[in-house]
Amino acid sequence: PTAANVGGVKKGAGRLENYNKLYNLFNDYIGWHLELTRRCPLACPACLRTTHYNTMVKDPKLDIDFDHLKKFFPTSVLPKIKYICLQGNLGDPVYHPQFHDISEHFFTAQDVNVITNGMQSHQFWERVLETWPSNSKITLSIDGLQDTNHLYRINSNWEKIQGLFDLIAKKKHKCEIEWKYIVFEHNHHQVDQAQEIAKKIGINAFRIQRTRSLDPKLNIKAYDNPEWFTN
Repeated sequence: PTAANVGGVKKGAGRLENYNKLYNLFNDYIGWHLELTRRCPLACPACLRTTHYNTMVKDPKLDIDFDHLKKFFPTSVLPKIKYICLQGNLGDPVYHPQFHDISEHFFTAQDVNVITNGMQSHQFWERVLETWPSNSKITLSIDGLQDTNHLYRINSNWEKIQGLFDLIAKKKHKCEIEWKYIVFEHNHHQVDQAQEIAKKIGINAFRIQRTRSLDPKLNIKAYDNPEWFTN
């Protein structure tokens, strides 16, 4: 379910309960990918939020309704859910105004994961690192270092990312933290350095990812190393 089709339920909250009974959702589905918002400051060239902005985004401040989420996912069903993934194809979940309340609602699910560009305030990340439990994971989508991350993740702010890195290094936390690094021609030479930084500051896992197909008109090139990626 996405922000559009769950948050868009405007009438008859009882319909959500009926759906649950009819489709046995919390027994038949092992997990849920939730799109919390359309908000995101980035303009990544291959992202649907950029390429289909006028047709798919429409309202760049559209947020999922937390009250609807709580009715659809009452606390009684959360322990049955194997995972909750807070990710955005058209927005970054950490920019939802009620992100903390929403994410903390799901802490009794078996696994909780957020995928984000990592750019939020110091106060925001302090609360996340203080509250996220051992059954949770933060995946940071950062594709390069200070001089390269912004080449694909247009509008990214390295000062905020560095602030998060500094906080991870000095603040105890129970959650797992992963750095997901999409490899391009312009950043492949920094993979080893990024991995060393991740290890030094206490990030639990470092994962490289092959880029999706890119428009040949873009001034960004994929990088395929047969030693790193297999078909």
